[in-house]
Amino acid sequence: MGSRRLGWAPVLVAVLAVLAGCSGVPADTRVRSSGEERGAGQEQPFVHQQAPGPEPGLTPRDVVARFLAASSGFDEDFATARQFLTSEARQRWQPTAGVLVYDGTPVLAAQPTSPLQTMTADVVGRIDADGRYRPVPPARIEVAFRLLDTAAPAQAGADAPDAGDVAGAAGAAGSDDEDDEAGRDAEWRLADVEGSGPGGYSSLGQGLLLSRAAVERAMLALPVWFADPGGRALVPDQVYLPKGDDDLAASLTRRLLAGPGPGLQGAVRSAIPAGTRLLDASVVSGEALVELAGPVSGLSQAQRDLALAQLSRSLSAVPGVDGAVRVTLGATTYDATGLDSGYELVPERLAPGPNVLVIDGEGRLQTLDPAMKDAPLGVAPGKLAAFPGRLRHPAMTLPSTPPRLAALSNDQRGLQVQEPDGTLHRLYLARPGPLAPPAFDAQGNVWTVDRGTGTVLVAPPDSGGTVAVQVPTALLEGYLPWQVEPALDGARVALVLRSLDGGELRVVVAAVLPPEGESGMRLGGAPVPLEGAWQQVYDLDWRSPTSLVMLVESGDNSRALFVAPSTVTPAEVQSLSAGVDQVTAPPTRTEGALLAGASTGRGGVFVLRESPAGLSNALRRGVRDPAYAG
Repeated sequence: MGSRRLGWAPVLVAVLAVLAGCSGVPADTRVRSSGEERGAGQEQPFVHQQAPGPEPGLTPRDVVARFLAASSGFDEDFATARQFLTSEARQRWQPTAGVLVYDGTPVLAAQPTSPLQTMTADVVGRIDADGRYRPVPPARIEVAFRLLDTAAPAQAGADAPDAGDVAGAAGAAGSDDEDDEAGRDAEWRLADVEGSGPGGYSSLGQGLLLSRAAVERAMLALPVWFADPGGRALVPDQVYLPKGDDDLAASLTRRLLAGPGPGLQGAVRSAIPAGTRLLDASVVSGEALVELAGPVSGLSQAQRDLALAQLSRSLSAVPGVDGAVRVTLGATTYDATGLDSGYELVPERLAPGPNVLVIDGEGRLQTLDPAMKDAPLGVAPGKLAAFPGRLRHPAMTLPSTPPRLAALSNDQRGLQVQEPDGTLHRLYLARPGPLAPPAFDAQGNVWTVDRGTGTVLVAPPDSGGTVAVQVPTALLEGYLPWQVEPALDGARVALVLRSLDGGELRVVVAAVLPPEGESGMRLGGAPVPLEGAWQQVYDLDWRSPTSLVMLVESGDNSRALFVAPSTVTPAEVQSLSAGVDQVTAPPTRTEGALLAGASTGRGGVFVLRESPAGLSNALRRGVRDPAYAG
């Protein structure tokens, strides 16, 4: 840069970094096999952009702009950014304390030469010190940057002024001509940063403020993997780490050893015992090499395999890892490559044929082949297919679970469940109802919501009935449950909440806590709200372990949203035809068509593409309520 002035606007397009307090995902959210996930971050290698350091003659605005640009680089412990701070401010700045994430372009309101620079920004979320992102209700904060001219004899080495001193300095601030008259160039440095507003930002000691674009450019969302309580499935916990981190494998391993974040507390466990120490972690010639010590060396074979699976799944996604994952426990080195595949609940792909449940025009349960247009419908197994009344919203368990089928009665008040032995029960009758569409988790539990009372219900296998799920009052906050969609791992649910006045719906992801005494199943953890509120949420499903697909109505538009909870990435939006109000995702790791359904008019089932092409022509008309397993 040849000029001594740095324009503000170009910097803000890329990044805004200040300092904020905070409080827990990848651009490609498709499920991948362990082999596909290896080296997932290598497609677009991170290129560090070195920001220019300070130099005499920069205006206060120039200094703030360069400081913001340097703060987003995560280079060498923020060495360049620290040069823009007074010596006292350097001691107070804690850039690793977290990140407050804002959206849009912030507004600057000060003269370039004023030692008090102010701006406003719209905050949308927080990344805590451990790297876990949590959306917050959109809020505007105001941030004040207070600067000192460290070259001025009276201020060289001075501490930060109070507000009155800065206000006086701002009123008397001279132009560059005054610097010339004094025979020197000003050397402005940041002495303090203060913020106000509901976004939670307060002072210089509390981290960074970055735009969404800056977070996506400079940080990488990676999942660390824990186990469900039964040790059958792996469950992701997303964290953000700097892309330029030379010790990314070590940083990710430390997050794994530290245990799950607040969003999964009580819902998952780790086979890696507390007290395990990381001795070394690196990536060499495409292989991830990890050395651990402590109680992890004494695990039983079953627990050791689970621990190695957690490490293999977590480290396989580190950029540069496209080979083996080798883990040394004590004196023994294990090849953990691919061990995570033993904890998959879903297949690579579905067996060909009619593997989707639908309801035909007569209200009967049938099956549909999603790979064939206008193929003949198949006959669903068991007594539910011969149910004497009309049915709605069928559901079935995963292939890895004993087969159960569920459906609602035509008035959507009765829950009918077909057990693995073929017996058929009405497990619940809603008064006045209706019930939300049922869905199964990995344990074979069927979930629904009594919309008349706002009660979340679960029907465990062989229970002969339903039990109410406890939902924390703090989670509801003026809302009632409207629909529930369990993740296939059974450790989390996406919960649609409807405001008490019926005017707005929002979605949160909550942990599923195991029964405690006589209390039954509970929702808890630190629920992660999805960004946004809608007039209607027609349907939703888990697209992968880290992403959801939702059909919503906002304004006059029906839309499909592809959402990655726990990430700063905004939802991908696709406009849909009116009447499309059902969605179902295949329970596979890599392949399968996403289907949408229309329940009104002639009805129909369509392929929903995650591209501008949108909906396909109808796979079949005259049917509705498509449902893959889950």
